[in-house]
Amino acid sequence: MNKLILFVFLVLFGCKNTIPIRDNAMQNAATISHLTTDDQNSQLLQDISPRHEMIRYMGRVDFSNEIGPAFSHPGVNLRVRFTGTSLRVRLDDNALRQSVDTINYFNVVVDESAPVRLKTTPGQQEYILAEKLLPGTHEVVLFKRTESSHADDLNVGKISVRGFRIDAGARLLEPSSRKLKMEFIGDSITCGYGNELSVHNPVDDHFTTHNSNAYLAYGAVAARKLNAEYVAVAYSGRGVVRNYAGHVSPTIPEIYLKTLPDDPNTTVWNPEDYVPDIVVINLGTNDFSEGLTPGAAVDALTQNYAAGYEAFLAKLVSYYPDAQFILVVGPMLSDDYPEGYNALSRVRQVLQSLIKKKKESGSNNIHLLELATQQPPFGEDFHPTAATHERMAKELVDFISRL
Repeated sequence: MNKLILFVFLVLFGCKNTIPIRDNAMQNAATISHLTTDDQNSQLLQDISPRHEMIRYMGRVDFSNEIGPAFSHPGVNLRVRFTGTSLRVRLDDNALRQSVDTINYFNVVVDESAPVRLKTTPGQQEYILAEKLLPGTHEVVLFKRTESSHADDLNVGKISVRGFRIDAGARLLEPSSRKLKMEFIGDSITCGYGNELSVHNPVDDHFTTHNSNAYLAYGAVAARKLNAEYVAVAYSGRGVVRNYAGHVSPTIPEIYLKTLPDDPNTTVWNPEDYVPDIVVINLGTNDFSEGLTPGAAVDALTQNYAAGYEAFLAKLVSYYPDAQFILVVGPMLSDDYPEGYNALSRVRQVLQSLIKKKKESGSNNIHLLELATQQPPFGEDFHPTAATHERMAKELVDFISRL
């Protein structure tokens, strides 16, 4: 742990051709999309396998299909370092239809410049990630903004990588890497649900992928502040033992080892493939969501939540015995809503008791962080805005610096 503290301290202080389309209405100032056209530059490019050893995939990625690696969790990112002046990617988007809650988006970061949004379309398409760069060495990060699915549109967030293209005569180089590794386990907050909206009363502003940006979610922001690798295992509406409003679907502990959470044919994730130094868990908001009568039902839920959380944490500790675990009391929890639940107090008490129990048994690597309750303005469906996520990230980074 002493090496981790020193490291954090030093960081804190010390097939179809395409052209880009720009939409000034987008909050990210520009959006890349595919567009079929004649492209004279295409013949000057060389194909690169999506499995090339110099391409760095970060996050839950399924490599079992020979056609190409696939992923669906928010925050999965690819890092490509290359020589030359351009980079393209071929992606296969699994969404069968396009609507406000199924369109997939990525952020494209070229040489650490401001992110540009990429909008994908169903099926296999080719996208220009960078072009007309100065000759030399460049690095591009492709970061998935959107999550696995929403509501009953399962697996619409699945993306397969079919290949890359770079200039003829150019080559791939080993991409940059970060020593510190972080993993964030959570729900819609960790996904960045609706965080690019900012209004005082979003009663009629419901989920859209357009306004949801995992790149600006608190975990991703905190990881960048700490110069850390970032992995998210997150799914909107899911809890430890109960999902939002009692919706019947797998909980976070039940999908944790599924590489693609909605795909019945997915591989089982091997925790040894990514061993984090810090694990941040933000779960409980959906467990204590609407749908229960205050009293005995909420009391029973509290007991189940405590037991389920303890069991899940025990599994995580067995996977990552040397990691520091930060149990988060989320910013959407309140003792006022749902009425009669006292949800904030219950989650706080459960986590405090769990940490106390672990410390009494000799475990000193489990910590509690209660994030400040969010205030207006809000994102979609009263979720945190990007500004609130920025504040949350600062709270987390400050907390880690004191560990």
